[in-house]
Amino acid sequence: MNYEPDELIKEYFKQVGDQYPDIDLRHFNQIVRAPFRFIAKCMAMDNLPTILVKNLGKFKVVKATIVKLLRYNRVDFREKRIDKDEYLIREAGYKKIIAGMDDFKDSKNTIIELVDNTNTIIE
Repeated sequence: MNYEPDELIKEYFKQVGDQYPDIDLRHFNQIVRAPFRFIAKCMAMDNLPTILVKNLGKFKVVKATIVKLLRYNRVDFREKRIDKDEYLIREAGYKKIIAGMDDFKDSKNTIIELVDNTNTIIE
């Protein structure tokens, strides 16, 4: 059986709501959703940080995500959706993230090989 988030929150509130007499369902809903809003907000940031949320765990960017973003960045530049300055800013940011990732430190491939097998370098 699939439940919608609002249904789950309502069911949970029925179970624990009497422990929190000053909180109504609307506020309880906001409290439950707050960590997930925080995660979504952080994931929208340019530096793609690792996010640690108590009781939920660690959310971090994986190698495949960065490689995909680098590919999209190149496609956006080639198809003139972004200008050269924006391309270079994004590329530098992604490479900075890659430099700090353990997945890439042990990799035999270069960033260019991972991103673009045609070895096309944009100048």
